[in-house]
Amino acid sequence: MNAIQSMIDALRDFRQREGEYILGSVRENEAAVIDMNAEEQLFEKGENRLGVSIADYRPYSPVTIEEKRMRGQPYNRVTLRDTGDFESSFYIRYLGDSFEITASDGKTDDLVRKYGKEIFGLNRDNLDELIRTYMLPFLREKLIETINDRK
Repeated sequence: MNAIQSMIDALRDFRQREGEYILGSVRENEAAVIDMNAEEQLFEKGENRLGVSIADYRPYSPVTIEEKRMRGQPYNRVTLRDTGDFESSFYIRYLGDSFEITASDGKTDDLVRKYGKEIFGLNRDNLDELIRTYMLPFLREKLIETINDRK
């Protein structure tokens, strides 16, 4: 087999497994993906995956603002963090060729009803970071492995 045909075959093999590799990069970096959603978006920015302020759906009541202030917690944005139980229950569910971020805390259904299912998932900036920082290097490594396996 000549070198060009070998390269074509390697690329074909890679393309056939591309979805598997993408999900593999997410599995390998689950903690970072969850942190992007729970910490960076929800807590630090108070935003959902659409980049919309969670307070736009339902802002904190004056009572909640006062409670947050007294506990030294942020009250200028809806963070969905009180005790930390909700965000510590975040996990990634794999659905064949895709994935979703969700939570197992008892408040999950109530929070989704109150603020929308968009509280789960990555906004455009974090999705770009996931691709650039985690997926592309992982895919590059898998492509090199595939090519080397064909030699």
